[in-house]
Amino acid sequence: GTRFYNDLIGTYTHQLSNNFGLTALAGENTTIRNDETLVTSIDPKISGLVIPGFYSFTNNSGPITATNTVSQWKTQAIYASVKLNYQKELFLEVTARNEWSSTLDWSKNPYFYPGANASWVFTERLKGDFKDKVLNYGKVRASTAGVSHDGIPYANNSAGYTQSAITTGFGSVQPPFNGVPIYSIRPSFGDKNLKPELTREFEVGTDLSFFKDRLSLSFTYYDDLTHDLITAVPVPPSTGYSLNYINVGEISNKGEELAIRGTPISTKYGLKWDLFASYSHNVSDVVSLKDGVSQITVGGFNGMGIVAAVGHPFGAFYAADISYEQDPTTKQWHAIIDPNSGLPVPTAKPQIRGSFQPKFQASWGTDLTYKGLKLHVLFTTKQGGLFYSQNKELMDFVGSSIESTNNNRNATYWTNSVYLQPGTTNTYTPNDAAHGGTKYLPYNYWVTQVGQGNLPAQNLVNASYVRLQEASLGYRIPQKYYAKSPFGGLEAGIFGNNLLLWTAKSNKYDDPEEGTSGATSNGQGFNFSATPSVRNYGAYIKVTF
Repeated sequence: GTRFYNDLIGTYTHQLSNNFGLTALAGENTTIRNDETLVTSIDPKISGLVIPGFYSFTNNSGPITATNTVSQWKTQAIYASVKLNYQKELFLEVTARNEWSSTLDWSKNPYFYPGANASWVFTERLKGDFKDKVLNYGKVRASTAGVSHDGIPYANNSAGYTQSAITTGFGSVQPPFNGVPIYSIRPSFGDKNLKPELTREFEVGTDLSFFKDRLSLSFTYYDDLTHDLITAVPVPPSTGYSLNYINVGEISNKGEELAIRGTPISTKYGLKWDLFASYSHNVSDVVSLKDGVSQITVGGFNGMGIVAAVGHPFGAFYAADISYEQDPTTKQWHAIIDPNSGLPVPTAKPQIRGSFQPKFQASWGTDLTYKGLKLHVLFTTKQGGLFYSQNKELMDFVGSSIESTNNNRNATYWTNSVYLQPGTTNTYTPNDAAHGGTKYLPYNYWVTQVGQGNLPAQNLVNASYVRLQEASLGYRIPQKYYAKSPFGGLEAGIFGNNLLLWTAKSNKYDDPEEGTSGATSNGQGFNFSATPSVRNYGAYIKVTF
């Protein structure tokens, strides 16, 4: 067990954990994990300590809260692998794993996933100057493998009970209240028929090196298909719950990865210049969903849903947007407005409006060294994809954004808009002065339409960016100056991270990498007052012995 105190917030925490495992010589791994965390805290925002620095529950000027969480699960696995090679030219590896998990119903255990990979170093067949001076190394490879995952603890169980604060707009009540305990059912429940999540992957690629390793590249093409993806999906609040863990269906990911590195300058005087770059392109596609449905909501905030929709990338945005009408003659799209207010009309139902998945990611950088001096620079980029910006929504609402100053905030006609002729169902008239159109007041649009959440899709922003990710300058002191000392190496330098950011022209609000829910949750692509990204500067000294 461990105990620690936090002087700043006045928190006493006691953590008790018990982890133990057994490994059999035959290749069987048995892991039993039992984690228990007890956190008891004094909230400094509500009460705090009476005497600063004196950590005792008797020194608290307000209520003490305590939580105790226990998670238990057990996994067992048998793993085997066989590796073969022929004259360091042909290589073959075959693997197999069989696993059991307590987070799955016993009828769904065990689950088995094998794998195999093969490669041929074809340059072993080459001789002479061509191999020594041109193609120094060449390999082609192919592999197929399976990776499986069980659910999180209790993802296949009925909901348990919890005792938590009752929160209202007027404050909260911490149970027990007047000595009466208050328990409620947990907001998420599992599925006893939950199946293990299984990903089958096929991959081919090559690794090449040229001109005495002055130029090297690696290329990979992959094709993944995930069956029975496990995720928590929202359920109607009328059920008494908020989330349900289920197998949602099949999701495909296909793409290419390329890495290249070159050394255009390398002299005997110690000057060396390296250039390197990478590129990755992934195409995500929801192939099918549970029970033949076409769409499942997997997350979302503030009227904007994140959905898994068949035929679209996983993580598509789904929300109400401005209604448009296509001219059958010109094929142009026109915004439909309300002839009474001049404001755009929201769509009758939510629409899919792109996803947080980028079109591609890339990086490029350089290392320039001269004797002990080294300069390192790295740029990264993501192009394509969208994210939801609450900062944009708020700036539009309070009138501090550039677009909210349209026409100097005076009434004007909505650009390229039409309205439905009274008494008709599909006849539209241009909304302009020549046709007796109606002007709208920008204030009403940003406050009553966008600000009230009637058009969530208008808060989507282009997530493309280019970033100066890293830059450093270091110097390694020649060893001759400390040859008789116990030091093996001495190096000092300065560095910076996240130094510069260039975003899409339409994004004047956020760093696209800022996220409210983390990089792996279903709520990716949302910035709801997330912590701003940080630019780091520093200096370092490295000593080796």
